[in-house]
Amino acid sequence: MGTESRGGSSRPPRAEDAEPASVRALPHVFATETALAEGVLAGNPAAARALWDRYAVLVRRLLQRALGRDDVDDEVQDAFLRVHRKLPRLRERSKLRSFVVGVTMRVAREELRRRRVRRWLTLTPTGEVPERSAPPRDDEHAEALARLDAMLDSIDATTRAVFVLRFVEDMPTTEVAEALDCSLATAKRRVKRASELVAARAAADPVLAAFVAAGGDA
Repeated sequence: MGTESRGGSSRPPRAEDAEPASVRALPHVFATETALAEGVLAGNPAAARALWDRYAVLVRRLLQRALGRDDVDDEVQDAFLRVHRKLPRLRERSKLRSFVVGVTMRVAREELRRRRVRRWLTLTPTGEVPERSAPPRDDEHAEALARLDAMLDSIDATTRAVFVLRFVEDMPTTEVAEALDCSLATAKRRVKRASELVAARAAADPVLAAFVAAGGDA
């Protein structure tokens, strides 16, 4: 008795026969940037979840470092809303990561600009900018990081974004260019300027200079 027959006898049912075609058509893993981008654009809920799972930690870390604070929930949500809204403009789907980073850094730069405006609008009666809250001084490491944050807050938003991407996130200059939507030559100039500016200001700060000289191991 064979397993194949044109008559009453038939082969044993296979597992995939019981699985609806619509389920088989769904990608179980968005293995590439292109597949994930196309899934999000197609309105696939699994792709939207995968987008969050893949990039939420990166987006939060970038915003925390660019803005110098831990509470960035609103900015994270804003970044993902913009990614979904602007994703149809991304022609090269394979560059989804750089696209997400670029949107995130634009959110950070806008928040930095708003922060400066708020500080300008809260000048004291004498015209002086209010002093920043003093950082905890019981730990040299914390103080150095607080001073670095204050120093980065005093430079323009683009330079700060470049510094964070290249020297904090260790992102290649090619990806910095993609994230900031500029040419590679422009990105290289901005990286050089950011490096020189931050190094000069750190050298002029006794706490940061000592921290750097000690190798950052306060």
